[in-house]
Amino acid sequence: MAFNMNHLELQPQLGSQLSKGIPPRKKSSKGYLAIAALALILGSGYAMTALFDATSSDHVPASTKSRLATEFAQAKPFALTPVPAGEVDIALDSMKLSADQRQALKSSLTFRLGDADATSSLAWIELWDFAAQDGDIVHISSAGYEVDYPILNVPNKLAIPVDATLSVTIRGVHDGGGGITLGLRSGAAGISMPVIEPGQTLIVPVTF
Repeated sequence: MAFNMNHLELQPQLGSQLSKGIPPRKKSSKGYLAIAALALILGSGYAMTALFDATSSDHVPASTKSRLATEFAQAKPFALTPVPAGEVDIALDSMKLSADQRQALKSSLTFRLGDADATSSLAWIELWDFAAQDGDIVHISSAGYEVDYPILNVPNKLAIPVDATLSVTIRGVHDGGGGITLGLRSGAAGISMPVIEPGQTLIVPVTF
């Protein structure tokens, strides 16, 4: 799954009405409705533009960018929360798979016994934009699974498969301005990724 005018017309026969001494009809309320509709359309367009224009883009100081890059380079493998066996179907629903892809992945899952119940080789992750919500998009790939994911200020949860490489690849796809600002969390563990540029790839070491 390789993870966006009405116009006003003159009233007909207005001239002939005047020549016959018949007072012209008042402007139709339809005309006012058309004007109101046009104003609403223009206002909505302005609102959408304001939501994603340059004033809403990320403004991360250079010192913060440097700190995030250093912390990421020195970080230990990111601890993932395994998907319990009882939540596998819910996890697969979050992955936006076709029916064939879903069945193939479900058949390939491995399970192991933990301290409580069996857990799968799927892990829960949450993604969000830690700065301005400006249309940033990232590409997530892990164990053959790939998805383009728009990130919002509200964390979104999805499942990813994990294989023996114990790594997740994140690539920048679209920058709404100022760099792609991605937060990543699994269970209680969370990090702010380095600010990513479109086309830039980061490999995140993970562990269960």
